[in-house]
Amino acid sequence: MIRNYFYILFFLSLTHIGYSQDDTEEHAEAMVTFLQDELEIEKKLLEFKSNFINALTAYNTENYSKALESLGKCERIYPDNRSVWLQTAKNYFELKKYEDAHHYCDKILSQDAENFWALSLSRDIYERQFNFEQAIDIQRRLYQRKNTEADHLLRLYYRTKNMEAGKALIEEIDQNSIPVLSKDFYKQFFNKEQNLADKTNESNNRDDVLTSHKHSSTRSKAPKNNYQALQKDIENVFKAGEFKKVVSDTDNALALYPTQAYLYLLKGKALNELTKYQEAASNLETGLDFVFENNVLLKGFYEALIKAYIGLNKTSKAAYYKQLVQKL
Repeated sequence: MIRNYFYILFFLSLTHIGYSQDDTEEHAEAMVTFLQDELEIEKKLLEFKSNFINALTAYNTENYSKALESLGKCERIYPDNRSVWLQTAKNYFELKKYEDAHHYCDKILSQDAENFWALSLSRDIYERQFNFEQAIDIQRRLYQRKNTEADHLLRLYYRTKNMEAGKALIEEIDQNSIPVLSKDFYKQFFNKEQNLADKTNESNNRDDVLTSHKHSSTRSKAPKNNYQALQKDIENVFKAGEFKKVVSDTDNALALYPTQAYLYLLKGKALNELTKYQEAASNLETGLDFVFENNVLLKGFYEALIKAYIGLNKTSKAAYYKQLVQKL
């Protein structure tokens, strides 16, 4: 097509009234140079597109190193492309190379301080690094942009036990009718009347949580301050098929042990049994943040997530977690 365009322009240049032979030759040379430049631009664009598509494909198949190779080629062609920077940051994030991921997010934010996707990824990196102060600062900005980000902000307040901020956010959520998963649990948690520094009240709370649970027709009392006994009690309730009680008990237990991944798994499995698949998926993905180098526990989470997403008819998400199970 470009070649045809050249022939047309060349013909017009030859037939234009007033042109001498020298003028025509000079004009033709200029047109050749122009078209060569255009072809070079088109060649670079095609090469960029090919490598960028390869990078996305590699990312989706979790071949993050290969994706970075393709993105490196893209960056050499167009050094200031923000889409390349974002994809590069995402791949470094998956490889747990957090400083490199930060570097590319910062490059985007230096040019576009309110870039939503770069901010979201920066928040996720800070969470992985347990830098919750920075994560909360970013999440507050995201919440100002989209009130649907209230859910994530509330979860961060819960993880850091920021009672005052959490209570204020719950009030905003109620006033503006913002949809939030597990709102009743968060409301109960942030509005409970107690002084967390008061050892007597803390002890009473533990007594309530560690009260014995029914298993068949027998009851057993779990010792105070004993997580293992508490976990065993909730497992027994789960085996008895009392799934609503499992959800209630794990909510209470998580108030005391918010980083115990297994509690999230028990709650997620119970929610699946109650066909509350959306709550199950959200809870399970939160719990994944607390799983470290434990493939048995990871498999349990992935299998529960598969069940949740099949229940939600989200086949692509279910397939994703099936792939992760196969790789363990």
